[in-house]
Amino acid sequence: MRLKEWLAALQKEGFLCLEPPRDCAPLLRATEHILKGGCVLIATDNQRAWLKTYALTHLNAHPMHPLIPVFDPLQSFQTYLRQSPDISLVRNTLDLVYQNYIFWYVGADNSQMARLALSVGKSLWWLLDNPKEGAICFESLDPLLDHKLLQLYRVFVRMVLESLLGQVNLND
Repeated sequence: MRLKEWLAALQKEGFLCLEPPRDCAPLLRATEHILKGGCVLIATDNQRAWLKTYALTHLNAHPMHPLIPVFDPLQSFQTYLRQSPDISLVRNTLDLVYQNYIFWYVGADNSQMARLALSVGKSLWWLLDNPKEGAICFESLDPLLDHKLLQLYRVFVRMVLESLLGQVNLND
């Protein structure tokens, strides 16, 4: 199935109305990164930690789905990032351990974790209140914010799974 047809089908099913190509481009980049053998390091601000827990709990829970390489190695760096303004040691460590990674960051852009995540170009950024090129942006005061984040999570996972299974062609 072509990407445009797939997106139209999602909209008919009542998923979050995405604004192609602006909202889809970050999802496409992250999906293509995974399809090419890369991994995704998930990080959030404190208020969106529930989404990280949800994603890591549900992402690879289905035994009939291919495994999706999304990891949370950053938990062990939290204390260091809170104590030091220098993110380079953490970034160098990640570069050594993960040869081909991007970040999936959800939250405000005013923390050390956000600085770290934003330092890796072409990552998947879901940012609040501060539009940035290449990011999907949300308003923190939106009463439907949590719902929209869950919907976008579902769209992203579905895009990755259906691409891995050859059901949607991202190149069309």
